[in-house]
Amino acid sequence: MSEHSGQGVGPIPRGIEVLVKKASVDPEFRTLLLEQRAKAAEEIQLELSPAEALMLAAVPEAQLKTIIARTSIAREHRRAFLGKAAVAMLAALAASSPVSAPGGFPAPTGIAPDLPPEPVVSPVELRVRATVAEQLEVPVEKVLPGTTLPKGLKAVHGVCEQIRKALETQFNLGISRRKFGTFDSVGELIDYVQIALEIEPQVIEAIAGQLRIGKEQITAEKSLVGNLGVTALQRSTIRKKLAGQYRVYLSLTAFRQMQTVGEMIEYVVDTVGKRRAAEAQQQVPSPVSRGSRPEPAGIRPGGFPSKKMPAMSAAGGIRPGPSSPPPVKPRDPLEEAEQLRRQAEQFRQRYGRGQ
Repeated sequence: MSEHSGQGVGPIPRGIEVLVKKASVDPEFRTLLLEQRAKAAEEIQLELSPAEALMLAAVPEAQLKTIIARTSIAREHRRAFLGKAAVAMLAALAASSPVSAPGGFPAPTGIAPDLPPEPVVSPVELRVRATVAEQLEVPVEKVLPGTTLPKGLKAVHGVCEQIRKALETQFNLGISRRKFGTFDSVGELIDYVQIALEIEPQVIEAIAGQLRIGKEQITAEKSLVGNLGVTALQRSTIRKKLAGQYRVYLSLTAFRQMQTVGEMIEYVVDTVGKRRAAEAQQQVPSPVSRGSRPEPAGIRPGGFPSKKMPAMSAAGGIRPGPSSPPPVKPRDPLEEAEQLRRQAEQFRQRYGRGQ
C-alpha cells in the first residue's frame, strides 16, 4: 500500500490529528506514539510533512498524553481508527468535515488567490509554546506569539515562576526573574530564548578563555568577582571580543557594573536583539498592492499637481528628483573676491603699460 500524506488544513495539522485520534482508541498504538513518534506514523503508512514531523517531535510527552486523553471519536468512525490504514482514517476525517452544499458536495468557493507561503515555525518556538501551554494547562493552539503575558493568559505570579523554571530546564538557560518580568508576550519570550541559545555559549567561552578555566565551571548565577575573580582588564577584553563578534556597541560602563555572568549574558542578548530587530525593520519592503505601479512625481496629465510632488526645500526651491542634475554647489564669497582680485591684477599688467 502506498503512503498517504497527512497534510491538512485547520488549527491542528491533519497528520497529527490522525495519530492522536488513533492513539485515543488503540492502547498499543498510544504506547508506540509516546515512545517512538516517527515509527508510529510509519506503522500506519502515514507520511508527515516536515512541519508536522517537527511539531510532533517538539511536543512534550506530558502534553501529548493530555491531548490524547482529551480526544474523542464518533462511534461510526472508531472502526477506521482501530485499523492500520491511514487512507481509511483520512477518509473518516474528511467525512466528518462539514459540507455546506446539498448533495454531499462542498460549496464552490471560486479561484483561490495566490497567498504568500506560510511562515516556517522554528523548533524553539514550538518548544516554548508547548512548555507554556503545559504549565498553564491549556491547548498549545491557544498559546501564540501574540499572546500577552501574564494578562492575556491569566497567569498569576506562581504560574509565571513555574514557566520560567520549566524554560530554564527545557533549554538549559539562565533566565532571571527580573528579565522574565519584562516580557509582555510569548513572542518576546521566544525571541529572547532563540538569541540566548546562540549567545550564552559564546559569552561563557569568552569568560573561560580569559580566565583559562573550563566552561563547565561558569554558570549564570556565578559572581564575576566573588566566584570567578574577573579583573577590570579582563572585562574590557571580553567586551571588545563580543562587540566585534556580533558587530554591536557594548558599553564599558555597563560591563563594569555587572555582578554576575547572567547579567552579562542578558545585556549582550538584549543589545544583539535590538540590532537585529532594527535591521529586520529596515529590510521589510513597504506594502504595495498587486498590479499597482508607483505614481510618478510631478504634474499629472490634467495639469493638476500630484500628491507626490517633490517636497519644497527650506530655501524655497524644489528638491531634485532621481533624474534631475546634481545641484550647483554655492561658491565661497572669499574665493570669488580672490578670483576678482587676480583678474584685476592681470588686467593691469596687460593694459597698464600702454597708458
